[in-house]
Amino acid sequence: MSVITVQCRVVASEATRHHLWQIMVQKNTPLINELLKQVGKQAEFEQWLNKGKLPSGIVRPLCNSLIAEECFSGQPKRFYKSAIEVTEYIYKSWLARQKKQQRRLDGKIRWLSILKSDEELVESSGRSLENIKEKALEILVQSTTQAVEQQKQNRKNKKGSSTKKKSSKKLLTTLFEAYEQTEDDLERYAIVYLLKNNCEIPEKEEDPEKFAQKLHKKEIEIERLRELLTSRMPHGRDLTGEEWLKALSIAANTVPENEEEARLWQNRLLKKPSSIPFPIQFTSNEDFIWSKNDKGRICFKLSGLNEHIFEIFCDSPEGDASRIADNSIGFNAS
Repeated sequence: MSVITVQCRVVASEATRHHLWQIMVQKNTPLINELLKQVGKQAEFEQWLNKGKLPSGIVRPLCNSLIAEECFSGQPKRFYKSAIEVTEYIYKSWLARQKKQQRRLDGKIRWLSILKSDEELVESSGRSLENIKEKALEILVQSTTQAVEQQKQNRKNKKGSSTKKKSSKKLLTTLFEAYEQTEDDLERYAIVYLLKNNCEIPEKEEDPEKFAQKLHKKEIEIERLRELLTSRMPHGRDLTGEEWLKALSIAANTVPENEEEARLWQNRLLKKPSSIPFPIQFTSNEDFIWSKNDKGRICFKLSGLNEHIFEIFCDSPEGDASRIADNSIGFNAS
């Protein structure tokens, strides 16, 4: 399918812009803010969080239950549909990001659980460090050979490139898998030795102080990821700054129960309130009613705003402007 891009400007009267802005600020954005809260309060939310996906059909019933409330009523039907779509999009993106962060956290916790200093490896295995190094070298040669063969096969099948970064990542994955599968203690400790030394056999002895710093760094990373996963939720847009003022009042008059709560308040205060409402999405040709005015300019009306006219000002001949009406697939009012 060919895609034609035409640069244009959509122009509307001041009355139309004012009417659209008022609905977006006073009705639609507050509705989306409330929908975001309602989704997070559902009993199945933890299940959706673990799956990293919001099931279809969740937001619409919540929206229908809010339509009768005065603060959300009086919007065109298309605006309610837009609120549902925006809420679904926000949670789709947020849940996918949370799942990715959870995988990162699980990986770091898994790594921290097997990480040991050279002294601990010797003590736990009952073998000398030289024995562990010899086994590590044997595993490294075997794993590297397998990785090279896999690269050759991939190039032959044109399934991937042979970049050094991809090779290194593949080797790490192979070593982690081998660690999980083997029941031989010496092999497991040798794999740990390789993993903590970036898949190399170091010539110098391990510095206990540097190892302790590395261990502490991983612990900090894990703690920060945990905070990120537990403290952040889609909060919508605070157009009036009311939520920010509430956070300021709480922070000024209440003693936080712990560091996590104090950090949460700090994050809310440092976050600048958005002054732009959520967009109204018109995503199909059925939302557009096309016409020409007495000057021959391409115009359109939007579903739910039939009394308001939008004109298209193009930087190209009228023939190009006509393609907009013929091929248009969507419009984002923001």
